[in-house]
Amino acid sequence: MRGTSKETFDQLNQFKYWANWYPLRQVDPQVRLRQDGPSEGAGSVWAWNGNEKVGAGRMEIVESRQGSLLRVKAIHTAPSASETISTFSLRPEGVQGDQTRVVWTLQGKHAFIAKAIAVFVDLEDTLGPDMELALKRLQQEIDVRK
Repeated sequence: MRGTSKETFDQLNQFKYWANWYPLRQVDPQVRLRQDGPSEGAGSVWAWNGNEKVGAGRMEIVESRQGSLLRVKAIHTAPSASETISTFSLRPEGVQGDQTRVVWTLQGKHAFIAKAIAVFVDLEDTLGPDMELALKRLQQEIDVRK
């Protein structure tokens, strides 16, 4: 990312910015979003309810280490039940620390039907393009806020 680890982390650590880059709005422009708890960091919650593609659920920041790591637990309640943990690891790069390497990993527990589907569908092929696009949009948000 073009931007310091602080600039990048600030975008990730506050759900109010996620609506601009996270894929929910792109898939369902009418998705209903609600933020609860603290405005940033651990304990901040972001809930959504949308169409059949987006479904419903909530995310909570469960770990927040300034400038280096963010862990978000997502509980999807519709269209199928699942629980995932997204981890964003940040590392300063560039000669002056003006760039940041972001590694976004996703781990999850899924209902039986989702496990069965995963046997036949490569989730990296399915989710990878959305995650790449989200990171490009995140970059645009960082650029706007500089």
